[in-house]
Amino acid sequence: MNGISLEYRRLAGDPSVSELVLLHEGLGGVASWRGFPERLALATGRSAFVNSRAGYSGSDAIALPRR
Repeated sequence: MNGISLEYRRLAGDPSVSELVLLHEGLGGVASWRGFPERLALATGRSAFVNSRAGYSGSDAIALPRR
């Protein structure tokens, strides 16, 4: 995304049903979910996508100030 690498995790599930998209709160990222996406995907049989916004967790830092 505009030269910034974003951390994400995609979990496999049933491709015939819609995918879960998990959004973290302002100060978290992929790691802050602590296994919840895996448990949710397994329990529902759905695939899941979880990411870290730019400047958080394993995503690249962004230039400040933010707009």
